[in-house]
Amino acid sequence: MFLRVSLAVLLLSTVALIAEAGDDCAKYQTECPVMGGKIDKSIYEDYEGKRVYFCCESCREEFKKDPDKYINKMEEAGVRVYDAEVADLKCPVTGEPVNKDVYTEYKGEKVYFCCEGCKAKFEEDPEKYMKAHAHHAEHSDKKTGCPAARHGCEKTCMGAGKKG
Repeated sequence: MFLRVSLAVLLLSTVALIAEAGDDCAKYQTECPVMGGKIDKSIYEDYEGKRVYFCCESCREEFKKDPDKYINKMEEAGVRVYDAEVADLKCPVTGEPVNKDVYTEYKGEKVYFCCEGCKAKFEEDPEKYMKAHAHHAEHSDKKTGCPAARHGCEKTCMGAGKKG
């Protein structure tokens, strides 16, 4: 009986952690903080290490008048504001933007993730995700020329001296 109760508690705890991690992955910005429209990832402003996306250029200009007002509004609504430092990196598990505070070391490189849940999935079977990782892709990133820029990798490109 004790074993069954212990297993039930363990199972419920695991389910709760997975659900919580899944919620973290889903809270990134999708709406403009000024007008509420769908964001256009080509229109953004970096402010104090945070990247905020907008639906149009006029909203970006409005944001610049009082950035703290809009960032506070987003954070109070439970929207995760992107870290400007890693805003262009993608989680190797989900393809979502990464959180600079969630990473692991794998074969000498830092691999970033969107949430702890994805980090845990990666650590269970890293080769599964590394097959799709940027260093194994044929096409490079248009912005930096580095295929790693599309994923959560911070390894320097061989011979190019560029960070991906």
